[in-house]
Amino acid sequence: MRIFSFFHIRQSRRVCRSESYYPERTGEPRSASDSENPADTVFFEETLDDTQVRIYPNPVETQMTIRVSGYAPSMQGEYSLYNITGIIVAKRRITGETTLVDMGRYPKGIYILHIILNGQPTAWRVIKK
Repeated sequence: MRIFSFFHIRQSRRVCRSESYYPERTGEPRSASDSENPADTVFFEETLDDTQVRIYPNPVETQMTIRVSGYAPSMQGEYSLYNITGIIVAKRRITGETTLVDMGRYPKGIYILHIILNGQPTAWRVIKK
């Protein structure tokens, strides 16, 4: 397991950002429930104010999860996904604690995921396998 954390300037209202790696289990078949569990994959997380945002898996093959801990209906959020040339390929609202992003139809490469939650922006580099 490896974890990298760093802190941002207070004006950006970002408390921390970490990259964590948990190696996949060996010798066990993967099930559909495994893809929902961030404990066996690489994930990224960031805390904006008191709300934790987690992105997994990264790299992604078919489906990426955006998880917003403590999501409330009063929160306003959206994500935008850009390819490496800056063309927007998806833009949707975040309407719950878990938002699934279908990455299966996009070609392999690097994408930029922009998330705005309650007016607080953050950006993530996503690798599509």
